[in-house]
Amino acid sequence: MDTQSIGIVFGSSTVLTLISFWLHTRLAGTGERVGPVSMAAFVSGWLCALTAVLTGAFLLMIVVTR
Repeated sequence: MDTQSIGIVFGSSTVLTLISFWLHTRLAGTGERVGPVSMAAFVSGWLCALTAVLTGAFLLMIVVTR
């Protein structure tokens, strides 16, 4: 996999993380009980964040070793 593809995955997962957490806060509202759509956005936000961290570390490792 080339660095451009890894960079695209990193960038898109970072953007999707921000969108997912923004959507979670919009859907959760001010009440104590959040709905399933809000929680799905929260979980997908964490999955995107983990993807961003892992691909970012991999990209950094590739760039440093070259």
